[in-house]
Amino acid sequence: MKVLVFCEADGKNLGDAAIFQGLESLLHGNDLTKMMLGLPIKSSVLHTSGTTKGRSVFAFLKRYTLFYTTVTLLRLLAVKSLNLKSTIRNIKKNDIVIVGGGSLLINNNYVFPLSLSLITLLCKIYKKKYIILGCSTRPIDSSIAKSCIKYHVSNAAHIYMRDNLSINILKDYFNIREVSFIPDLALFNSIDIHNRDGNNIKEGRKVAINIMGRTTHGAFSKKNNIQKYKSAISETISFLVSKQYSVSLFTTGEDGDEELMLELAKATGLNSLHPKSTYALFDFIDGNDVIVSTRLHAGIISIARCKGVVPIIWDSKVKGFFESIQYDGQSIDLTDIDFSTIYTGIVNASPLKLNIDSYRKEIIDVIKK
Repeated sequence: MKVLVFCEADGKNLGDAAIFQGLESLLHGNDLTKMMLGLPIKSSVLHTSGTTKGRSVFAFLKRYTLFYTTVTLLRLLAVKSLNLKSTIRNIKKNDIVIVGGGSLLINNNYVFPLSLSLITLLCKIYKKKYIILGCSTRPIDSSIAKSCIKYHVSNAAHIYMRDNLSINILKDYFNIREVSFIPDLALFNSIDIHNRDGNNIKEGRKVAINIMGRTTHGAFSKKNNIQKYKSAISETISFLVSKQYSVSLFTTGEDGDEELMLELAKATGLNSLHPKSTYALFDFIDGNDVIVSTRLHAGIISIARCKGVVPIIWDSKVKGFFESIQYDGQSIDLTDIDFSTIYTGIVNASPLKLNIDSYRKEIIDVIKK
């Protein structure tokens, strides 16, 4: 069967790349074509990571919702028009369309909402069914973005969200009754490891700490949270080294995380990795026993690779995922983080075994129908 997938797998976030690879594993034997849901990174004329002046202009424009939305729509159409023919051609030639997975049902400056509306319209025109698969959402303040996403979710043939929080939001905010659960698609990058040496980590085992840098929004946009996080990680490293643990640092490929990782690596003398591919990330995780994860997909991939995980909870999507898979290990809230809670989590960490075969069969049956 031919399947068209709208996703973010071609971006710099290796978590999104791992999601698509998991989907390829889930739908093994089917012919998959992928297309970017949002805008290519270099295409953004309102790119905000440059000068202070540029960020000020961006902030000014956002105050005027209608004008900002119009500019974003024009930008989106300008980029999408370059590949509109290929989008239409792919929708027409494929048997079914999948949107997912990841945090796609959100308002990221109107780009995803407007893109989702366009996909919905084209699927209706060419009479193609689409499935929302392995996605998450959050409450949306903008009435325009909310209307776009409601239009998209209301016309989907099937909806599978990756956490219970997102399921409840679709039901409460968008009045969508038929919503099912599927774990994050990156979990389908799983391997089988037999005869592991016990369940708990022991002194001398390998621990890798996933580092997340400052962001433009959320908990990691606040200076005091970043400082508390850095202090806790630094103290944890010192304590683990004193206890003869082998410790290393890594990111999941986001450029914004590399700076803090290198700063910590230089201060502590630890080895570090800023992977450029999912294969490098998988190999690195496979070489460790316990992963202290900050980025969501550092934890998800580690679970898929049969590693003990100590997740740092800094966002509702992270909390929602680990609650949805009934994670029974120790998680650490960012507001309560310190080296003692991290160390306790490391000592008690053990691989979490998930039965994902039932989800595989269900999704394949849905697509066939």
